[in-house]
Formats: sequence, structure tokens, C-alpha cells
Amino acid sequence: MADTGTVSTEWSRPGTSNRVGFIEFNWTSSATQTAQLTFNQYVSGTVGRLATDPGSPAPTADYDIYIYDEDGWDILNGAGVDRHTSTSEQVYPVATGAVATTGLVQIDFAGLLRFVVQAAGTAKLGKARLYYH
Repeated sequence: MADTGTVSTEWSRPGTSNRVGFIEFNWTSSATQTAQLTFNQYVSGTVGRLATDPGSPAPTADYDIYIYDEDGWDILNGAGVDRHTSTSEQVYPVATGAVATTGLVQIDFAGLLRFVVQAAGTAKLGKARLYYH
């Protein structure tokens, strides 16, 4: 899928002195109300937290953020949908399902990630930061 809109990134890997890393996506939506970018660095870890911050002009209410792994699965497990138009928010995505015998399971990922914003409106701004370890 081709990149749309404008997305810039800032990245910090976890290391010996910092156990948690992050990928920050600063985005501007296109005329198709989307923004997407395939991150050009191999990254692996376990999903921690997603923090979102609407910019100005603010995205449309209930815009959606997805981060897909190379298998096409949303590593946020749907936790990035319905973001607020004017309030910064944070979520802690976890996996659920019949296979998870202990309830909530952390989400592991590896590879090139694809960041996607949908239904944001045209030429809207925002930021999403994925924390991982």
C-alpha cells in the first residue's frame, strides 16, 4: 500500500540504560483523509502504550490509528480507533481471545511496521507515540 499524507518519525530503541523505546509518528492527512507510512527500520519488541495528541487543525472526531506488522495484523489490537478530536489520550493495547488462557496477553511484534491514520479529515495534524520494550 502506498504512503499517503505526510508522516515523519522520531525513534528511540530500548537499550541497557533505557528499557523502553518509542516510535513517534507526526502526521498530516491527505485529501483522502488518511496518512500512512511504512517505517523503514526493522523493529521488534512488546507493545507498551500508545499516546495520541491531536494537532491543529484538529482531526475529525473518532479518527482511527492502526499499526500493522508484516503479517498484516494491527499490533494495537483495535485500541487506536475512535481517537478524540481535541484531547490527548493514551491506551495500553493487549491481546485477547480464546487462546489466551490467562486473560490479557502482551502483544509482541517484529519487522517493518506500517502506520495508518484513517477518517481524520483533509489536511489535519496529529501525533502518535508507540512505547515498546
